[in-house]
Amino acid sequence: MNAFHRYKPYVLVAVMDAFATQIYIDLFSDNFRISVAVLLLPVVYYFNRRLNPLVGALFIGLSGILFRTLVGLGTYDSFLESLLADYHIIYFDLSYGLIYYLLLYKKKDYLITTWLLVVIGGDLGSNLVEIFFRIGEGSILEISDKFYTLFYVAMFRTLIALMMVLLVESYRMFLLKSEHNERYQKLLMRISDLESELFFIHKNMSQVETVMAGAYELYENSQTIDRSELRSRSLKIASEIHEIKKNYISIYGGIKEITEKDKIIHEIRIQDMMSMLFKSLSKVEAYEKIELRYQLKNNFVVRDSYYFLTIVRNLVVNGLEVLKDSGRDAGARVELVEELDKTHYVYKICDNGSGIPEEELSDIFIPGYSTKFNKDSGQSNRGLGLFIVRELTHKIYFGEVSVTSTPGQKTEFVISIPKSQLEVME
Repeated sequence: MNAFHRYKPYVLVAVMDAFATQIYIDLFSDNFRISVAVLLLPVVYYFNRRLNPLVGALFIGLSGILFRTLVGLGTYDSFLESLLADYHIIYFDLSYGLIYYLLLYKKKDYLITTWLLVVIGGDLGSNLVEIFFRIGEGSILEISDKFYTLFYVAMFRTLIALMMVLLVESYRMFLLKSEHNERYQKLLMRISDLESELFFIHKNMSQVETVMAGAYELYENSQTIDRSELRSRSLKIASEIHEIKKNYISIYGGIKEITEKDKIIHEIRIQDMMSMLFKSLSKVEAYEKIELRYQLKNNFVVRDSYYFLTIVRNLVVNGLEVLKDSGRDAGARVELVEELDKTHYVYKICDNGSGIPEEELSDIFIPGYSTKFNKDSGQSNRGLGLFIVRELTHKIYFGEVSVTSTPGQKTEFVISIPKSQLEVME
């Protein structure tokens, strides 16, 4: 099953190419064809850069030979004659795949101008290789006479391929802009909903303060109040607490409903998530001098993505804050690295900051613990970041979080989550 999914894209590309080769013109000889297939192939590779052109060349070459042979059975007397009449096409397919593989595949990220040059060179070079094997050795002069014609053909097909790429890119940008506007509107609506819930929470907080004050007053005066009044005021406080509890249940339900709307927003791949996170943090003025980088080997859809984003963001920001406070001018770095494991996704978030003393390592996940405080005012932050990291890792993903630190050198957090708990199976 895994092999089927792995090679399915190559089969689809090969089938597409085989049918596209039937739209052609004959050039120079009865069997040397200029088809529209080479218009489509570079476009497919441009938008699917994970496809290996060498593997694709094997599938395309073999399927192309078989398809042409079957189509040619009506012209030739036997399967073998039909095969021998047009098997040279495989030289074009293998040459094209090899050129594309050597010049573009390993780069992954490249400019469209680089792609254009490789497509022109691949088209021209592969045609020259094919026609060389069709004509045979000792015909270099004859091939050189056809060079300019093949060059113009390569230019024309590449121009059409470029137009197709630009059209698809324009359409994608249009869809992206529409999706962005839609998500922005949904975001505004969610913020509006959350603001109303925050107003309700603030109101409830005032009520809590009032009830606490009444309860403390009752405690202070409990010795002087008669029993019936004590019972009456205690019952009133209990009733008010019950109302506060109902309000918080309502608030919780409201916030949960907000976060569960439009589940599609949760469906994000991990590389897209990390790209957005690291780009947004790199733009924060306080972190401009700190190097931020990540290395991922997988690109799956993340389950409950908001929770996982919270985990990673808290750890990365924790490292950034340590480095910012250390006043380090050069070499400051926070890095996320994905480690290979058969059953778990393992992520290491490391900073080369001041580290954490060994005696404090066992306390860092306790609510309220914080190493970050204002030296002038003496105020620390809430100290909930690492506590939230541990709680989400344990209770949402059934994973583990650990930390090692070398004072004055580095701190490394390791998040280990079962694959079945983090990845949405597609």
